[in-house]
Amino acid sequence: MASSARKTLVISLVAIAFSSFALALSLYEYWLHHSPPTPRTETGHTYQLNEHGYFFYVTRTQSWLFHGLLAVFGIFGAAAGILNVHWKALPNPHDDLPKKLGKRSGTDPVSREIKRAARSPSALA
Repeated sequence: MASSARKTLVISLVAIAFSSFALALSLYEYWLHHSPPTPRTETGHTYQLNEHGYFFYVTRTQSWLFHGLLAVFGIFGAAAGILNVHWKALPNPHDDLPKKLGKRSGTDPVSREIKRAARSPSALA
């Protein structure tokens, strides 16, 4: 598979994942304000959703839609992540940054002095 096709596939998977997540959140917010707080069997609002202790009830179709969109987000997001790690289709922006300054690798003089002091307390005296 060509590099541009791989990149397009990974970007498409990410777009589908985040679109499904945004749609799920939008529907959840809408249902939060428009669904009954108690189950109503006559209208089919018997499936409970929880908003930090505030329960509201949706229909079976709404429940399947919400959980299905979350599943699409998880599956497509994971697939995009796995493929990107394998193919390196999207570059990591941190690869071009310089190494962290001040990181003690154990070879600089200060680090060697600290190790020597830890071994024998009289080394610094």
